[in-house]
Amino acid sequence: MRRLSTPIILVIAAAILGSAGCVEVRDRYEDVTGTAGDLSDQVRFCLALTRAVNAVESGAPDIARDAIEEAVIHAPPSLLADVRDLADRVRAAEEAGPDALRDPDLVADAQAIHDDVRDFCDPT
Repeated sequence: MRRLSTPIILVIAAAILGSAGCVEVRDRYEDVTGTAGDLSDQVRFCLALTRAVNAVESGAPDIARDAIEEAVIHAPPSLLADVRDLADRVRAAEEAGPDALRDPDLVADAQAIHDDVRDFCDPT
């Protein structure tokens, strides 16, 4: 009887140790996928904001509106208020007509926000 209990104990010990290893692997996987999701939002935000600024500068209201809306969705909390303000101004300019999008103040403000997020978008 003693010989049977030793293998059973070893199997149970291996299962316990194996499950602890799985928990660690699962935790690492969740950390990596969470970081990847954050990076994905950061990349989407930066690309969308760049598209919006370029569209404002070139006077393309549809592209500017779509891009700035995407930037609002993916904006980090620290930049959200500024991006929302720019989105409001882009919408108002779109309603006023394509020439309103080329307003020098709007173009300057869009470029200023783009410059402000440079460190966030290109941390190198």
